[in-house]
Amino acid sequence: MIIVVDNKVTAAEHCLGDVGEVILVDASQIDRGLLLDTRATALVVRTATRVDDRLLAGTAVRFVGTATAGVDHIDTTALARRGITLADAAGANAAAVCEYVLRTIFEHTLHPAPKHGRGERSRGDVDDSRARPLHVGIVGYGHVGRRLSTSLRGMGVTVAICDPPLAEAHRCARGFIDLDAIFRSCNVVSLHVPLTSSGRHPTHHIVDGPRLSSWSIDRPLLINTSRGAVLDTDSLFNRDLRHIALALDVWEGEPDAIRWALLSQPGLRIVRASPHIAGYSMQAKLAATLRIRRQLLRDAGLEKPVYPTSFPTISSRPPPPIEIDLSGIVCAHEATARVLARLCPVEASDRLFRALAQRPPPAQSEGFHRLRPSTPNRIALAGRRVLLRNRRASADLRALLRHFRWLGTKIEDIANHPVQNA
Repeated sequence: MIIVVDNKVTAAEHCLGDVGEVILVDASQIDRGLLLDTRATALVVRTATRVDDRLLAGTAVRFVGTATAGVDHIDTTALARRGITLADAAGANAAAVCEYVLRTIFEHTLHPAPKHGRGERSRGDVDDSRARPLHVGIVGYGHVGRRLSTSLRGMGVTVAICDPPLAEAHRCARGFIDLDAIFRSCNVVSLHVPLTSSGRHPTHHIVDGPRLSSWSIDRPLLINTSRGAVLDTDSLFNRDLRHIALALDVWEGEPDAIRWALLSQPGLRIVRASPHIAGYSMQAKLAATLRIRRQLLRDAGLEKPVYPTSFPTISSRPPPPIEIDLSGIVCAHEATARVLARLCPVEASDRLFRALAQRPPPAQSEGFHRLRPSTPNRIALAGRRVLLRNRRASADLRALLRHFRWLGTKIEDIANHPVQNA
């Protein structure tokens, strides 16, 4: 078996080398001529490669794997017609996306800190007013949506779910609400739907400028980590939507036709702008490649170990603990935001992405192609150890423990003694 693989797919040689001959190439080199010349029978790609009749015509490809959750870059109808097996990595990055979204929610739903005297917070006050009551609407109840819902509910956050196809398919409309109700009742909305343009419930442009203009809840937050075209970008121009905080990890038209002018619109407040990296953790990428291996073995009828002997694992030793100073923080919500910011760093990606908007168009596209694979992989929160210093007594440690228990992170208050997550 000859397997052509995008060379940005993590650990491809380790995971697939004992299944067949692996040929690693840059995504820009994957074309019909290459597949014909190599006589490849399997192809493994990322979103950078469009897989359709034009690419596959006359080739020997019988298996296509994508190291991504979404498959909108693949003509699934063409594959089905040709009898080609399609394998995706749906769910492999669910934990990483969930962590990105949680960091965004806790970071951008704090009231401004009250000022006392010469502009400093009163040392004796318990500043619980900084933590706004959260009512999070999750649109799309797949791998990420379910995981996010479980984490938020475990943290004591009120959650509403919108997923019309799932509600209809499983007759479970009870407990689900429609999109209009989500925007009427929730101060945070997070999008986790596949991109579809047909059927009873297409997701293309389900959120647009008019809908956001009518979102009248105080200081709402919209997060999109699904697909760029779920949000109608053109309808956002020339509108005053500054009452909404926008956190965008995906962009309509990416990678080559992003509307970069969106970042400089005076009527928009984009608090997070990242280059489609919400799901980028080392564990997520390894899990995606391993999932493709499993499906390729099954499709080829090969009996081999699920984990190849050369498979690179995260060290059996946990990563070193992170020490976090909570000086000046007096509520669990704010403390959670600070801990998540350290464990899920995305500031550099945001800064580099915004810098691309200042460059000429050809350089923007090229820069986006380079930025995503060069983004350092985060380490998943599960199994991490956090040491807290200078925790004020008013920052309820029990609340912190409850928040991070659902993420598998161990919290210790080193000012007193280690505290086991309950």
